[in-house]
Amino acid sequence: MNKSQQILCLAAAFISAMLPGAASASSITYTVTADTAGISGQSGYLDLQLEPGPASSNLVTASVANFTTNGTLTGSASLTGDVTGQLPAALNFDNQTVFNDYFQAFHFGTTESFTVTLTGPTPLGGGPSAFNIGFYAADGTTPLLTVSPDGNAGEIVVNPNGTTTVITFDSAPNAASALTITALSSSSVPEPAELVLIGITFGVAGLLGRKRLLNRAKSSSQV
Repeated sequence: MNKSQQILCLAAAFISAMLPGAASASSITYTVTADTAGISGQSGYLDLQLEPGPASSNLVTASVANFTTNGTLTGSASLTGDVTGQLPAALNFDNQTVFNDYFQAFHFGTTESFTVTLTGPTPLGGGPSAFNIGFYAADGTTPLLTVSPDGNAGEIVVNPNGTTTVITFDSAPNAASALTITALSSSSVPEPAELVLIGITFGVAGLLGRKRLLNRAKSSSQV
């Protein structure tokens, strides 16, 4: 290892020590498709909810996008907690209050679909948390298309170690689930502190490279 390489390694080690909180932000995107043919023509509600995390440090956000349906959204949704937006446009949730819920009046068609992206520090918010999807009758309290006692047709669970688990419930006893939930992609993006580390390290590398070029030019002029 030459002197320049030693300086670069020492610089990286020093900056890493000065930035102990450097971590990566992770996200994962799912496609959610609902088969609501069994309740087509009925009026009721679509319920989307992000469960609270155990502490503020366990932040998870959820973004719903690309909503399509052959049913009809009726009126403005009821929003509770940390949720913003209005379908069919994007919705944004976080899990920092005890109840983060989007409750939308709906005249059901045969199908609905959307994407949901869960994002948080690595591990993914640390969990436990969950993004829940449910359907309710016109009374707003009777669950539809599920045998779950919680009323959810499906869940994307954020586990304590940051991994995610998809759970779907039968739409009726011994019947297939109304939901299909498929992972599209996942990613890891450097946090600002880590970007600082990368930027400074490359900056040191650039300065060393420039010094080598100047030394070569000086040596060439002396020949």
